[in-house]
Amino acid sequence: MIYIFLLVYLFIIIIPFKKKDENKSFSPVILFVLITSFNSIPFILGCLIDKYSFIDSRVIKVIGDNFELSLSKFLFIQIIGILFYYFGYYKKRKFNIKIKNFIVVNSKKTNLTLFFLLFFSLMITSVFFIDSIGSLYYIFSNFMYANQFLEGKYFFITLINFCALFSMIFLIRYFSFNKKINYLILLLLFPIYFIALTLTGGRTPFILFFFQFLISYNYYIKKINLANIKLLPAYIFLVIFIIIIPQLRSISGLDINIEKVILNNFASLINGNEYINIQLLIQNYFDFDNFWFGKSFLDLFFAFIPRSMYINKPPIDEGVYFFNILNGIQIIPPIPYGNLLSNSWPPSTLGNMYANFGILGVCFGFFLLGSLHSYLKAFIYQHNFSPFAIFIYSFVVVKFQFTNYYIFNLVVNIIMVYTLAMFIKWFIVIFVQKARV
Repeated sequence: MIYIFLLVYLFIIIIPFKKKDENKSFSPVILFVLITSFNSIPFILGCLIDKYSFIDSRVIKVIGDNFELSLSKFLFIQIIGILFYYFGYYKKRKFNIKIKNFIVVNSKKTNLTLFFLLFFSLMITSVFFIDSIGSLYYIFSNFMYANQFLEGKYFFITLINFCALFSMIFLIRYFSFNKKINYLILLLLFPIYFIALTLTGGRTPFILFFFQFLISYNYYIKKINLANIKLLPAYIFLVIFIIIIPQLRSISGLDINIEKVILNNFASLINGNEYINIQLLIQNYFDFDNFWFGKSFLDLFFAFIPRSMYINKPPIDEGVYFFNILNGIQIIPPIPYGNLLSNSWPPSTLGNMYANFGILGVCFGFFLLGSLHSYLKAFIYQHNFSPFAIFIYSFVVVKFQFTNYYIFNLVVNIIMVYTLAMFIKWFIVIFVQKARV
């Protein structure tokens, strides 16, 4: 049965590649399919060879002897979810929501000025962040304790990521006036961006930076084919990065053999950031008797309250709940973050909607995700590829899921983007136009 579902799954995911699209490589549906496939197919094929090398031992205890049935159930639910995503994405509708302040900065000099302002802000914020913890060496040698030293540092982390991503967009926009990129400048800036985006010990900020660079290049310089052989070195570097970072989080100190780590932990890449492990746990743990029926979403009402003001504040990331379930703790939200194990197993739209509402929730969640991606495709064209539109587009298409963590981050990003847009509009009116007079 599992092979039948796998064939159906492979057939389903090639559907978008058969449709015509003027910018196919970076359309939301193509990126959705590629990311979903990367997280799923290698893991499934690996499990068919040796499930013990890929499935977490704690998940195996939950599954028991029903391995093939559980994997078939996952594929079935994923197929249903993808079909509802297509329904939401391809459903014909008209979008006409335009944000006036999301202007396109058409001045080469202004784009360069904005890059320097944001890059300088990145440097200053990173220095303050490092100083608040101790030293750069302490951070990189203690990634395994990241949850402890990052407590209360959300503002720093958000601002660092925001300034890094936006400064890069304005830099690419600046290069676009000459229709080519100065790769020497990028090479000099890369170590700074890399260090700033890996200060938390996570992979997400740098992966988002990688894709946002490609998306910006695609829309501002020239179209990119993701299958281009010239991108192979960048993909190899990204693969090594994805493998190495989790290992740094699991050891103390920096004395590691990179070659040995890569060879011995290649399975961590195939694990797809534990994507299927999490889904198997959720789908085998939850049924109608213990669905949350939306209770986890109520945690969003507490998201903007500082933990110092409300000691019983539940976690913003419901992945903390699932990590506790993995370790045998019964969970019914809301539960104070201080009463939980602090690690996280992020569930994605599939897992979170299933835990709350079962397969009906998965259908609704993927339909909403497809509709949102369809709107963003129109949104980026309506705003004439404004840097603000590209930033939101990249974040939502590459990373966003219907979970509290990403909903909260999306709201924060929109607030920061709108604030930056207002500042730039004010900057242009006060300085640029005044200088012309």
